Amino acid sequence: MNKRVFGRFGRFGASGPAALAVCAILFSGGAIAGVFFSRCVGGADPAAAYVRGLAETAASGENVLPGLGVLIPGELVFPALAFAFGFSALGTALVPLLSAARGLALAFSVSLVVRVLGKEGVAFALALFAPDALASLPCFFILSVQSLGASSRLFSAASRPEQFPGGKVFGRCYFGRAAVCLFVPSLLAVCDKYLLFHLVCAAARHI
Repeated sequence: MNKRVFGRFGRFGASGPAALAVCAILFSGGAIAGVFFSRCVGGADPAAAYVRGLAETAASGENVLPGLGVLIPGELVFPALAFAFGFSALGTALVPLLSAARGLALAFSVSLVVRVLGKEGVAFALALFAPDALASLPCFFILSVQSLGASSRLFSAASRPEQFPGGKVFGRCYFGRAAVCLFVPSLLAVCDKYLLFHLVCAAARHI
């Protein structure tokens, strides 16, 4: 086995479709579970009361989003974990599970808002979650796909060293993609705090 682990990632696209399919399937399964779990939240549940209070506060024009010290770590938690799992053979199991957790968290949040506020809350839910999802999900999947490919190569090297063809797993392209995909969610948190909250407030006034 080639001991030079760090170097060019190699043919990223070769393992990309299979890794993307695995992550997408688990993400979809998590999303379905998130919708199901949101139905378990009753009208008197604290989560429902929180959603109603959030909508009322936003309708008054107040910025309901937390500070950047909370927003930025919140935006980075899933992509950062996806990136970190690529450095372990355990990532072959952890990355798909993380994809499922991401889908569950997003679908649960959106479905809960719509369930509590009704049809009038659809626009509020979209304003609250759609811009974030459109910008952050591609970054998350890019990190997940490349990490799943890397961790599967590490797993092959550990489990079948005599059959492992060698080669280099990580490189400048690998880390370049990761840097961009970790920067975008951080930038998104700043936009959420100072720009997109106007959209959230406008949607809340129509509830």
